[in-house]
Amino acid sequence: MKNKGGALYFVATQDAELTYVLRNIPNVPLLQLSRGVLLMEAPSAASRGAANRDERSKLTSGGGTLTSEQRSLARSLRKQEAEKSNTNNPIQPKERAKKKAKGANPLSCKKSSTKSSSLKQKDSIPKRRRRSNAKHGTKST
Repeated sequence: MKNKGGALYFVATQDAELTYVLRNIPNVPLLQLSRGVLLMEAPSAASRGAANRDERSKLTSGGGTLTSEQRSLARSLRKQEAEKSNTNNPIQPKERAKKKAKGANPLSCKKSSTKSSSLKQKDSIPKRRRRSNAKHGTKST
């Protein structure tokens, strides 16, 4: 609940009559103590209705930033644009582009075998042997 200073308060009660009255007031959070556990009730129907009204007013007023003059000007511009588009071009649905067939997944395909002549050439070249680094052991002299 709001007081005159603008501070917000929660209402925690176990009185059923007071809870019933407070549920009809929008934006009043209600707390109940049940078996030693503090429970916050779901928003009441009045709170949900007030929230819906606020959201609808934001939609029509541009998020609450437009004045009534600006809203009426925006409406008239939308009407003019709609009339122009109706007279110039009748609305035609756009055709969707057909999906093209895709190739095979290269990761799932078996690699092609290499020719035997290329293997013979590779075997004829002697492989270079690596030198071992003496980082992990003692150096031999």
